[in-house]
Amino acid sequence: MRRIQINKLQRNAGFMEEWHAKGVEDWKKNQKRKKDRESKQLEFDYKQAEKYNSIALQKLDDANTEVQDGIANFEETLKSQGINPRVQKDIADKAVTDSFSRTAGQIQPKSPMRAPTRASQAATATAGGAFTLTSTGLKQRTKKT
Repeated sequence: MRRIQINKLQRNAGFMEEWHAKGVEDWKKNQKRKKDRESKQLEFDYKQAEKYNSIALQKLDDANTEVQDGIANFEETLKSQGINPRVQKDIADKAVTDSFSRTAGQIQPKSPMRAPTRASQAATATAGGAFTLTSTGLKQRTKKT
């Protein structure tokens, strides 16, 4: 009877040892799969980021090209209409200074003796104090008869 119990314990111990060895082997395989899966995920994320950056850089390059072409086309249009596209620095500085020195909708009177009328204000600047092509004399309206 004792011999039977010892045999049974030995078989159980052997089975437990095999079962533990198989569990360790499965655990190692699972760890390798996890490592491979994580490295593939990192590689995928890296490629996605590269793709996103590439697209963003291409869009910036396209926008820059469009702006440069637009500026060139705009200047050509101005030249074809007889307008000098290159403004002198002192004139541009004065225009900027004048536009910032006004409050919204107010025009500084040209003469201290006479305040501008509502009609002359509308012809000179917009409600925000900015100048239009018509107010600067760059665009003339002609009536068709």
